[in-house]
Amino acid sequence: MKNSLQFRSKSHLVFPLLYLYFLLHVVIGLERTLYANEFFTIVGLILSPIYVQRIYGFKQYITRIQLSLTLLTLYIFLQLAGMSVRDISRNPYEVFRTLPFAYSFSCIFFGFYIFEKMEERRLKKPYIFERILGIASIFLGNKLSPTFAAIIGMRGLRHYKSIVSLILIFGAIFKTVFVYPDTKVTAALIALIFIFFSFYRNLFLKILDGLSSIKSIFFVLVIIVLSSILLKTKYQQFYSVGYEFFGNTIDVNTIWRGMFWVYSITRTVSENFLFGIGFGTPLFDANDPQVQFVIMSSPADEHLPYTLSVHNALVYIFTRLGAVGFIIFFWFLLELFRSAFKILKRTGDFDYIYIGTLSIIISALFNVVVETPLFAGIFWTSIGMMIALTYKFSTLSAIR
Repeated sequence: MKNSLQFRSKSHLVFPLLYLYFLLHVVIGLERTLYANEFFTIVGLILSPIYVQRIYGFKQYITRIQLSLTLLTLYIFLQLAGMSVRDISRNPYEVFRTLPFAYSFSCIFFGFYIFEKMEERRLKKPYIFERILGIASIFLGNKLSPTFAAIIGMRGLRHYKSIVSLILIFGAIFKTVFVYPDTKVTAALIALIFIFFSFYRNLFLKILDGLSSIKSIFFVLVIIVLSSILLKTKYQQFYSVGYEFFGNTIDVNTIWRGMFWVYSITRTVSENFLFGIGFGTPLFDANDPQVQFVIMSSPADEHLPYTLSVHNALVYIFTRLGAVGFIIFFWFLLELFRSAFKILKRTGDFDYIYIGTLSIIISALFNVVVETPLFAGIFWTSIGMMIALTYKFSTLSAIR
């Protein structure tokens, strides 16, 4: 009993360090030097035996989240098993750089742990670190470590939610217009979410709940595939003419991403529509004349086909995992958010987790998130917190 109490006491030391760590990210940014992703991954692996039992020992029947999470786990393992020994031995570094989405998966258990420890203190006075972090996170910018800091930091400010929401709204709008003009799409969408959620919370939840169906996943998949096929002709004209083909109406960054998405999707459709190009493989052929515009973004990087990302989670999942992986992954997210909707209709105490995770997912639609060693662990950790939230309220949809 004594050892158990000692462990419980020491476990709380994690949070001051965690808050301080993310506060440093917010203030000066240490994304590339502190290796948060690898730390989260290792901690998640250590905790996995405990939280696997928690997740799968919760009910006597199978739940939709359990089923979709199990299928996603098995599918990722099958994709990893599909990597050839030849590819791994040829250049281990290049192979490793294609794997953050997969190896960071264990961060789900770290997220479960964080939520549980936060709940142990939910009725107690928050750490001073929580409030400092919550205030600092208001000025979080377009990086994901500060966004994740907001998820845990905003708990310390939950009693001042309306005031904080207004400050977040104006802060996001200010940064959209004046501070981060190159990332205005992501910042604008996140600002819009804060505005809509703050003033029309119930309507916001009702709309998202209505959109959360398996049909939506198939609809999105069909749209991105068909639109890319239809745009393939323009893409061929683009790589023959160059950026001048589009004139001066669209900025180069937007053209670069859009054309790279078209190339990646159409290539996957032609090579392996169902299962994608897999892990350990180059995202493109460096000798292909169609992708020279991609190579010009970093011509001196010999590892570019393995390290570069498509800057879009939808395109990345489809390219690497194919249509099968796309459907499984987004089915899992759909079931997770469905359960969260039921909780949010009952209480507003956990809005910070929901909005924070949704902001990370929105960032993933336009930036490098799920596929990079900088942010993949943060993404999966926030997902783990969402899973823990649904388990706390026993709102899982059962499969009888």
